[in-house]
This record gives sequence, structure tokens and C-alpha cells, in this order.
Amino acid sequence: MSMLAVNLIKILVTLTLFGFLGYLARAMIGQVAAPPADPPGKPVRTIRLHAPATTDPAPVADGFELEVVTGDGPLRRISLLGRMVIGRTTAADICLDDDLLSATHMALEVAEGAVWVEDLGSRNGTVIDGKRVTGRIRVRPGSTLAAGRTRVTLR
Repeated sequence: MSMLAVNLIKILVTLTLFGFLGYLARAMIGQVAAPPADPPGKPVRTIRLHAPATTDPAPVADGFELEVVTGDGPLRRISLLGRMVIGRTTAADICLDDDLLSATHMALEVAEGAVWVEDLGSRNGTVIDGKRVTGRIRVRPGSTLAAGRTRVTLR
């Protein structure tokens, strides 16, 4: 084998090695730079709210409310006020422990005397009464919203 061929093989092996190391470095930096959706060690099937919640079966006097069930967790009733974001992150108004939800999965908004649901570009999508939603849609009381293992019924 000529000396030129040997040197070309050495150069190709070296470039391949540096390319692989660069790929590993980018992957590690991406993992370190991206904050987790929630802190580790979080209890299973929790709902952290930035909104009033109750387990009382009595209806809300005025406005709309949500009945939220995560996995096989208990039913929670939440008054729907203005615009509320549902997701895994603690920045969401309704923070759910559901690993199939996106950090900010969907938004519910009371406007014009109705409730509007908007999928916020979630990875696994939002389903309303069995139909997948991609944008903003008006929902009626009694509608069931499914996202991940979570079921939300509008009342």
C-alpha cells in the first residue's frame, strides 16, 4: 500500500473520530442546557394548581369548571377562570404529573360566554370527544378532553 493511501486512511479515521466526539459534545450540551419539565423526585399523579381547586361535588355558582382525572388518581374540580394552561411544567396554571403531556400542552379560555380549547403544539396531541384537535376549538359543557393519561370534563 502506498504512503499516500495510508495517510488518507489516517486522515479519514481522524476526521470520523472528531466528528463523533463533536456529536457527543452537542448531545451532552443539549441535555444539560434544557431544563427538565419538573424537578426529579416528584410524587406520582399530583396536580399542582395556580387556581382554586376543590373536591366538593357542588357546582360552581357562576362560570365553568373542569373535572380533572389523571391516570387512576382522584377527581379534582377546578374553576375555569380566564385563560388557563395545562401541562407538566410548574409554570402551567394546572400542572399535572402525566409524562405523556407536553410542558405546556393545551390552553383553556373562557371568552364570549364559551370555553375555547387550544392545543399548544403538543407532541401527543389533544383529543376532544374522540376527535384530535390541532388548533383552537369551542367546546360545550359535558365535552371530554383527553391528553396523555389525563381526562378533563367541562362542566
